[in-house]
Amino acid sequence: MRNTETIENLPQLFNDPVEYLTCFRDSASYRNSYAKFYEGKEFSQEVSEIDKRDVFEGDETCRKSLIEFARTQDMILMYTPEYYGESFKDNIKDYFSLIKDFAKGRVSGGEGVAAYDRLRGSYHDAAAQELSDSMGISHRLARGLIQVMTIHEGLDTFDSAGQDERRRMMSMLR
Repeated sequence: MRNTETIENLPQLFNDPVEYLTCFRDSASYRNSYAKFYEGKEFSQEVSEIDKRDVFEGDETCRKSLIEFARTQDMILMYTPEYYGESFKDNIKDYFSLIKDFAKGRVSGGEGVAAYDRLRGSYHDAAAQELSDSMGISHRLARGLIQVMTIHEGLDTFDSAGQDERRRMMSMLR
């Protein structure tokens, strides 16, 4: 599945995931999603802003906001190997290869697609765990960063990546 969206026309590509994450956190997209996430909620004085940020960034809302940020702000994180450890590089290589195999039609039938999706999910999780551990971010936010890299590689689309995880799996089975 080649991405038909015009990635090559995007004006700002990032190599460094830390720099990209900083841009996202400093964006109006992030601030608006964060404010909406906590709208109408009251907290004890003991709850710090860092705690609130960690909860928000661990939620699906933040992952989806990251995908929208990439789409609407024309800012994309590219996979540039020199910014990552060996374990992440191995995991992301396996993940990209698996998606490419699927796109080449090497998986067929409902059971084959379901098995592929489980395997894809486990590869995505393994890469996300490595990224989460190395960057000190939530697993869900790491999954979002990987999805943005996957979009840049032409292996995913904004529409697909922006879906809830459950809906995404259901669309694969159709």
